Amino acid sequence: MVFRIANLVMLAGFVLAAGLQYNDPDPQIWIAVYAGAALACWFCHSRPLHWILPGFLAVCFSVMAAFFSRDIPPNQSLLASEPGRETLGLLVSALWMLVLLWRGWNERRSKGS
Repeated sequence: MVFRIANLVMLAGFVLAAGLQYNDPDPQIWIAVYAGAALACWFCHSRPLHWILPGFLAVCFSVMAAFFSRDIPPNQSLLASEPGRETLGLLVSALWMLVLLWRGWNERRSKGS
């Protein structure tokens, strides 16, 4: 029950984040990132989620975070620069995808036993 509530909170957060990207200089990338994460949350909520979707998204988001983190100015916090905030958003998304991946594996393993 706690996981379902947390997943719904993350779903709402990803939908909100996708909606707030309309005024970003490159909104297509960020709307796709957050909409993809929201979609994975929705699928996980509505039916058993196959591991490939959150696994694929976690890898994509991690690679993107590594790419964007190169542009963070030295001696600045993540929140002080746009590349830092973008990296943080990607890391949060990747971490939640790993949670969904772990949850999906545990559900499949418990049903298989």
